[in-house]
Amino acid sequence: MTAMALQCELEEDGVTDAPTRRPPTYPTGRRHPKGHHRVDSRPQRAHLQIAADRLREAGTRLNDPAYAESAGQVEAFLLPGAWTALRAESGQGKPRAGDTQTVTVEVPSEAIKQALLKAAPEKDAESLSKVAEEGYQAFLKGRWMPPRKMQAPPGSKNARIVVNLTIDKELRRQVRELLPVRSQEAGYRIYEATIALYWLTEEFGIDLQAEETFVLYVRHPLKGFLEEQVAARGTSLDAEIAAGIREITGGGFVPPRPSWRKYGPFSNDAREKLHVRVPESVGSELEDLASSLSGQLGFRFSPQTLAVEILRHRLGEPEL
Repeated sequence: MTAMALQCELEEDGVTDAPTRRPPTYPTGRRHPKGHHRVDSRPQRAHLQIAADRLREAGTRLNDPAYAESAGQVEAFLLPGAWTALRAESGQGKPRAGDTQTVTVEVPSEAIKQALLKAAPEKDAESLSKVAEEGYQAFLKGRWMPPRKMQAPPGSKNARIVVNLTIDKELRRQVRELLPVRSQEAGYRIYEATIALYWLTEEFGIDLQAEETFVLYVRHPLKGFLEEQVAARGTSLDAEIAAGIREITGGGFVPPRPSWRKYGPFSNDAREKLHVRVPESVGSELEDLASSLSGQLGFRFSPQTLAVEILRHRLGEPEL
């Protein structure tokens, strides 16, 4: 029936000024345009925080400390792994033997790997895996989407650092089947490993982009030796630098005068660049410590030369 015929029929029935157009909210059946699909990131967390804030406001107005106590109990559910603990109390979410699979997640640095394990409820990969499964569930239900995967900066030579998670087999299957659809909606490819990585770092407040690259100038034999040592020991340059900073501040190591170009070993060998990515916090510590040691020891350290001396101390030097 045409719009004009519909209007005539309505007027014959006594209905005048009848609308001839569909309301703007009427479904058209057309698909949404392609492109980045923005999903409200974990709205339940925002709602819980609002509820806690309102409880505190009510407690202030009524001068009743019980409201503030209730607010704290609500905020406890915002802590990392809280939902996993709640499900465990109710007997839900416990993986059965043989129902999990290993997912290898590559992380940018050893420091970030250790930060993830430290933030896990039980400080281990098993409890970290349970938190990661919350991210799988959020992705599956459309409540959260990981951002576009970052590319490693040019010159990053660190060894491959991974975290092995154990994820429920059926949950993993459902998520993997959904990846092509969600990738098309987002406008960029989504990987299973990035779901785990970005969920965990968001959950624990770890900033993947809060890193900086230090360019160290070392002689050719030393550069190759250091890279071989971190690979053989299963560590990384940034982790050794962070450990060396703790050793210096704890009084266990006093760095010697930097080996300058004229006087140091390998002085006749060509210098090469050694790129090291470190978290911003480690970079700041390195800068502050270099300035402090320069005043205490009577010779100048830059953050870069201090980093080289730390690596020499912790990893050794090639034989001349």
